[in-house]
Amino acid sequence: MNKPRNFFKNTYHHLYNRGANKQQIFCEQSNYIYFLEKLKFYKNKYEIELLSYCLMPNHFHLFVLQLTDEYSISGFISSLLNSHTKS
Repeated sequence: MNKPRNFFKNTYHHLYNRGANKQQIFCEQSNYIYFLEKLKFYKNKYEIELLSYCLMPNHFHLFVLQLTDEYSISGFISSLLNSHTKS
């Protein structure tokens, strides 16, 4: 059973994701650029401070600070990943 995750203002989070079966999620430079544009958009929308990131061909890492209780990290990462996979 999944453990419930609670996200609060002024908390730090390490977010990461990897392609299914370790497949590439960034195949060319334009994929990285598109992801970074979406990352910028959603970090502003969800009031997230992006402290660091690392994008690799088959996965990525984000280290973020949640700036508000109004929006959650789960909404941020869900929107970011959905926008990337539907592109």
